[in-house]
Amino acid sequence: MNRNYLVAILLAVVFVGYFHEYIFLGQDACIRVHDNLDSDVVYRYHLVHEHAIFAAPMTPIRPIMDGLPRVCLPTGFNIMIALYWLFGTFGGFVASEFLVHILAYIGIYILLKNHFLKEEKHFWMRHLAALFFAAMPFFPVTGGAVALQPLLLNGFLNIRKAGRLNWKDLLSIGIFPFYSSFVWAGLFVVIFMGGFSLYNLYTLGIKKSLPFIAAVAIFVGLSVIADYQLFLVFFDPGGFFVSHRTKFKVELNYNLKGVMSMGLWNATSGIYHSTVYAGFVFFIAPLIVIVNKVVRREPIFGDKLIYVLMGIFAFLGLMTTLWFWNQMGFLYGEGSLLTQINFSRFHYLLPLTGLVLAVYAYSLLRNKVSQYIVAGLLLLGVGQHYLYYYDMHHFAPGSKEDNWFARISYREYFSTDLFAAIKADCDAHVGTDDYNVIGFGIQPAVLQYNGFNTCDSYQNFYPLQYEQDFNQITARELDKCPSLKTDSRFNIHNTCYLYSCETYEAPNKEEMDLPGAVHELLLDPDAIQHLHGRLIVSRHEVLSFGTDRIKEIKRYAHPENRHYTYIYIYEVL
Repeated sequence: MNRNYLVAILLAVVFVGYFHEYIFLGQDACIRVHDNLDSDVVYRYHLVHEHAIFAAPMTPIRPIMDGLPRVCLPTGFNIMIALYWLFGTFGGFVASEFLVHILAYIGIYILLKNHFLKEEKHFWMRHLAALFFAAMPFFPVTGGAVALQPLLLNGFLNIRKAGRLNWKDLLSIGIFPFYSSFVWAGLFVVIFMGGFSLYNLYTLGIKKSLPFIAAVAIFVGLSVIADYQLFLVFFDPGGFFVSHRTKFKVELNYNLKGVMSMGLWNATSGIYHSTVYAGFVFFIAPLIVIVNKVVRREPIFGDKLIYVLMGIFAFLGLMTTLWFWNQMGFLYGEGSLLTQINFSRFHYLLPLTGLVLAVYAYSLLRNKVSQYIVAGLLLLGVGQHYLYYYDMHHFAPGSKEDNWFARISYREYFSTDLFAAIKADCDAHVGTDDYNVIGFGIQPAVLQYNGFNTCDSYQNFYPLQYEQDFNQITARELDKCPSLKTDSRFNIHNTCYLYSCETYEAPNKEEMDLPGAVHELLLDPDAIQHLHGRLIVSRHEVLSFGTDRIKEIKRYAHPENRHYTYIYIYEVL
């Protein structure tokens, strides 16, 4: 009882320390912009604000891209949407961050207690491993894609062990599709569990494998329900639209040596949305086991499971790079499934697989010194996760600002007080609030959050026809610097932005960190008006648009605002 109280106190201290910016600064907390504030946070804001959580698939969401179809935004059955609806945009975002890390801790503890570190002597190690996993910098937009995997695996292993279904395990399995995404991680969980089912059939036989297979089938069914709109488009593309993802170009930039070396590196560190900064533990722990066996003159291959886990871990690492091998071009025909779905996302399975490998290796150790080394590495990893969590998701106010775009608070990024006055003036000038704008040097998410309807946006899924229409706006500008057309920022197709050759070719350029004035930005006013564009809202003065049909109508100076110091409004005539 006393040690449980001690654990609770320690966790409370760590929790407050980990989330101190959210707790003490509120909206003044610095929060990651890319793949977060500039996209998914605003997507969910729109669904709640436009009362479109469960709208029909082709219902237009007016603020985005002249009415983006509802089907292009996250599913209404996701828990994150419910949190945004209950607590508002910022409150829902913070609530999701809290919930994800809490569930990650609970999930690992339960998984280890039930299957890997059952003995009571492992009490502290279970909590330390749980803390290591819960301290990982889970990417906010992915919800429980990584964090809920321990509960998911625990449910499947329980069913496999018991040989029957029960409601508790099905609950832990069933929650995953509704707090994740099929395209983020669900598909790869299904593939992995499908392989596990085949293994069960081989080792246990058909009869004993049926409950496990039934659980996998239930998981697939719930995944279809959770992301039903995605499956509607997938199975009936003719009834909806051709996706812009059919034009994706996969960069085959690895030779075989690069595939192997980067796969090993990715297994250690994870990739972007599933980063594991302290993944060195995953390699050192099994290495210590092998060294111990050699020293004790025990058979090195006496325990086969550890090598199976090492093989799975290495395989998943390889799968993160295999798809970009320069010999894989035959897989990527235009519009093919492999072109549209990023199969490198097996990396979402790496963090849990690596930790299970390390913990299982720890369970094989009989030498106290070796156990303390692994425990010490996990503790070191907790600290490293804490530091890199703030490097990746938060930036303490007052930090060196190499790039304002990276180090900005929620309040500063959206600057609602500033844009409220600008929006009112624009509405008065146009004579209505129903018109479209385009941002330049201001991300469309900021404008959308402040009540503007935009032609531009950062979207992972939208009609190909719209992308082609939008590209006509900057066609002449792009002709000035052909290299921009092959740059990943343009070629990834997810960003319908106004690109400028002048800013692209500027030295030491950073996204959104533009020069004070742009001398020439060649735009097509007819293409803008085709998408019902009326105004351009720019953070930077544009001296020439290459046409007399785009005129400045007003400018704003906000010397107290370090990010939107000057705002220029241009009208398309």
